[in-house]
Amino acid sequence: MTDHGKMGRLVGGTLGGEMATVALIVALGVSGWAQEGESATPASQGIDRKWVEKQQGKAGFYLRLPEQQRAENPDFYLSHPLVDAAIVTFKWKHLEPSPGQYDFSDIDRTLDLCKKHNKGLVMGFSTYGQTPDDQPTPDWLYEKGVRKITFNGGGVAKGSEIDVPKAWDETYFAEYEKLIQALGARYNGVPGIWSVRPAFGHIGNVNAQPSKGGGPAFLAEGWTPEIWTALCLRVTQAFQSAFPDTPLIALSAKQLLKDKEHDDYAKEANEILEKLAKRRVSIISFGLEPEVEPLVKNNIIGRLAALAPYALRGEIRLGVGDDWPLWVPEDRRQKQDFLTHRDEAGLARELTYAFGGVEGLPESHVSVMFVLHPEIEASHPDLGPQQNKKVYDILAAARERLKQEDPIAALLK
Repeated sequence: MTDHGKMGRLVGGTLGGEMATVALIVALGVSGWAQEGESATPASQGIDRKWVEKQQGKAGFYLRLPEQQRAENPDFYLSHPLVDAAIVTFKWKHLEPSPGQYDFSDIDRTLDLCKKHNKGLVMGFSTYGQTPDDQPTPDWLYEKGVRKITFNGGGVAKGSEIDVPKAWDETYFAEYEKLIQALGARYNGVPGIWSVRPAFGHIGNVNAQPSKGGGPAFLAEGWTPEIWTALCLRVTQAFQSAFPDTPLIALSAKQLLKDKEHDDYAKEANEILEKLAKRRVSIISFGLEPEVEPLVKNNIIGRLAALAPYALRGEIRLGVGDDWPLWVPEDRRQKQDFLTHRDEAGLARELTYAFGGVEGLPESHVSVMFVLHPEIEASHPDLGPQQNKKVYDILAAARERLKQEDPIAALLK
């Protein structure tokens, strides 16, 4: 992988410096935090056919279906012929409104809806985010003593003050693990659930905190990449224990934590992805762009290419997309300059770059494309004369290629 900056520099923060941070990692390891090498799947000498068969037929377009679209018109999005699966994120506070009292009715409704339209469900979870008025974290978690990290959030927070839990707090994980076990007891191996997306950090992604205010706040609470790696591995182990018959999938942006001095810990983010891939966790990477220069600069395709051996052995699937739509209508391009090139021509370039092998990009061996509702909505055949046929045709060609070049399909021939 490309070296994205300095690595291994510990930030002690309120823990009292480097020695205190190292001591904390050792202590957490003794109390159950997975260390590098533990519970890892060794590099395969052959093909585990039973494992490969669990992922059969799951290449294609994965649509993120957020709460608003699910509430307004989920049938419209799930009836799109190019959508293969829906990625739906369920918030901890809705799943466990009070300690030990679970409400999985939303999961059941969503699964039934996906089955109705013959779509797979990628069941995802979120334990914290930065939406000020609708945090995923249940309030009772703080009443149990989990420490709050307070800062002015970015993105949808627009500078408002938000609180998120200290995710490497032992009490936090003890309560989280109970939820994971309850979910596994109900949904492990359930037909229609293609994969489970564990909640690691911000909105469930591998990344800890992307906002300008959140980075320093996390560091002040003792966050280090070593601690975060241990957390990600422990979460993985807990989910794999609860879901032994359902594959896991993780979403990740380039940065691990907003910290310009350390290049947002991009290198450490890539290293965590490789550790997850070794444990048979599929990866969807954000950062797809319609221009090749930022893809090269940020190593977006390169970070996937580095994981290609795991995909070619059928241990994981690789996917790519962005947390911004791949295509937006013209009026939105005019309002937001950075979306200027997300037109039909830009969409065609993005989906070409996703596979790599062009303009100096390495081959990625992706079999999953992460898409958002704008490109799916505009291309829906039910729109009749209002359908954007160009967008549909571009998406259809990319989806066909995903299925034709699917490493899993090739292994099962």
